[in-house]
Amino acid sequence: MKGVTLMNKAENALLAKAHALYAKRLTTDDYSAMLECHSNNELFSYLKSNTSYGEYLEKLPSVQLSRARFENVMKQVLLDRIASLCRFEKMIGEKLYKYFITKNEIETIIYCSRHLDITEITDLFIIPEFYKKEQSVFGEEMQKARSFDELVDYLKGSPYEKTVKAVMKTVGDLNLATLENALYGFLYTETANQIKKAFKGKQGEEILRYFKTVSDMMMIESVIRLNQFYSNVPGAKANLYISPISEFDQKQIQALIDSTSVDDVMKIINTTRYKKYFLKEDNRPVEQRTREVIVTECTKQLRYSQNPLVCMFCYSTLAENEIKNITHIIEGIKYKLSPDEISQIIVKGEDACLSKK
Repeated sequence: MKGVTLMNKAENALLAKAHALYAKRLTTDDYSAMLECHSNNELFSYLKSNTSYGEYLEKLPSVQLSRARFENVMKQVLLDRIASLCRFEKMIGEKLYKYFITKNEIETIIYCSRHLDITEITDLFIIPEFYKKEQSVFGEEMQKARSFDELVDYLKGSPYEKTVKAVMKTVGDLNLATLENALYGFLYTETANQIKKAFKGKQGEEILRYFKTVSDMMMIESVIRLNQFYSNVPGAKANLYISPISEFDQKQIQALIDSTSVDDVMKIINTTRYKKYFLKEDNRPVEQRTREVIVTECTKQLRYSQNPLVCMFCYSTLAENEIKNITHIIEGIKYKLSPDEISQIIVKGEDACLSKK
């Protein structure tokens, strides 16, 4: 009985922590103010003085803060906040926190694969101590690779070695789209297997729903982009991301693969629970539409779910989206876009509606 009580306390602590972090989200007033900024320094100063990011930014100089440096700092804020949740989840005795470690390592592998020609060693891979204790690959070392073969050497003995070598064997050369698809397929397959093994009934289904949504939106993006831009490119379908854990059944997935137009894709989507998000005509890029689906679903789950693990994952996604929004504002400032133009490329979700009291 004492063990059960301790477990309940740990679960309640995780749930409370996720909601406490969620309460620190940017408001409508924050977004309005940020959209009026004319430089990175103005944006930095606003975040530092008026938002929960201030505690992370107060020690950094704002003078001539580069865009890349600013983005790196924001990523480190995200990792630090997620790490604070992972520590609580580890106390419960579960191991789903490893999803975040794996996801970060996959993003590191993909980044290094895209930048084999860059000799500068960046601070992009500064990670919280919690991550360092769990990591199996090291971004600081992988940055030194100047060829894909060298990069693969850094992955020897890691959980990713088999997946990456299978990509090399299949395509015969470095293909970033195939590599990215394979690594994310590995991530969601491993995580789903762990969930199915550890959780039964409604609790497990609720956690799986989150991962199905995230992975399915990746698949929808992939299929729509193919039909919009690469339908006449020989072999392009080999680069499709096919979700290994999905709300689509195998027949529907095959129909997505065989689709020849965006209309075909929409007809298939409209046979699933995602149809309510795609019924309206929408000319925004598909990446914005799928992000909005994920943000909406996560907001709803975080508000109403009492499953601490679901709330942890949903908060992490909303926090990541918020960082993406800040990054888009940084980009908008760089290219001198108007506030209206920038607002069209960020996804605030229905929850950014709160104003400061």
